[in-house]
Amino acid sequence: ADWDKAGRILRGEWPQPFPGFIERPPAVWPRVAAFDTEFDPDTGVLDMYSLHDGRNTWVVRAHQVQDIDIPEQVTVVMHQEDADIEHLRSFLKGGRIKTEDTVLMHAALWSDLPHTLAYAGSLTAPINRWKHLFRRNKPMYGAGDAIGTWHFYLDLVRQMKEDPVTARLYREELFPLNPIIMEASTVGIRLDRDRVDLALNWHRERRQEVIDECQAVYGYPLLVSSPD
Repeated sequence: ADWDKAGRILRGEWPQPFPGFIERPPAVWPRVAAFDTEFDPDTGVLDMYSLHDGRNTWVVRAHQVQDIDIPEQVTVVMHQEDADIEHLRSFLKGGRIKTEDTVLMHAALWSDLPHTLAYAGSLTAPINRWKHLFRRNKPMYGAGDAIGTWHFYLDLVRQMKEDPVTARLYREELFPLNPIIMEASTVGIRLDRDRVDLALNWHRERRQEVIDECQAVYGYPLLVSSPD
């Protein structure tokens, strides 16, 4: 990837100038677009959202957010869907919202690599890094997140076309878990506390056995959770 980027730099193809953005809601919601939100993590109150469809970028402050009617179906790409989907559903009305999650796509393809948008942008975004703009220029920061998510998504789609087994894993196994996980994190899951306590105690005992065995083999204390 570094060698590829070096070629793009030498050809004058990277980095591209940071594009301008529209500071009002789109008149018509795009059929396919990348979407990102900024909100207070403690209260969940929306600060702004950003949107990019490959041509245009929108950055919409909370006081400008308005209901938007959509056609029968739109595809909205998010980098970690559970962080953004509820805000999206609060103002998109009418048709069906089909979603894609670039975190899950990348985790399926490259499980051992970082899945942050900063890392993804370093690989696929046409613009230079933007994450440092969070405190200096928040609208530009939000625009960068939408642009970065869009180009990351296009690259992941290309990779999945070349790896249909992983594409099927994402589509049939990982992605369907998203609504279940989101419901569990908001509503909760009913648990049998006694059985949970039994399971926890069993795992703690087994963990201690593994620690004792490791220390006996290597001759010094080991932390089993340490990567080393």
